Amino acid sequence: MQETEESASSFIPACHFSPRNVPLFFSDRHQEKTKNEKQTNSPLPAPTKENLLVFYYDNPDEYQKANKRIQAKGIKPVEPENPYWKGKSETYEDPDHWRIILFNGVYHP
Repeated sequence: MQETEESASSFIPACHFSPRNVPLFFSDRHQEKTKNEKQTNSPLPAPTKENLLVFYYDNPDEYQKANKRIQAKGIKPVEPENPYWKGKSETYEDPDHWRIILFNGVYHP
């Protein structure tokens, strides 16, 4: 497996997010993309509404800024599948049905 790292500036702004475009909205975080060179054209499995990438924000201002950046691209929040997320986060879904959650608070295992 080969690992590659790309900066947010190498991504073309899009009206959707997916695992390859997340850095567009979260450029202040270190992220890496990986790929399997032997299976470059293999499709991803279909996600469920509980396949989530969750970002926790311990600063309410940063949480609001992140939501505004996504919504400025025309992406609107969707209803979360699990009621746990209601009232304390925003859920977004891309055209391929992958979901991310922006959580307004600190992660407590």
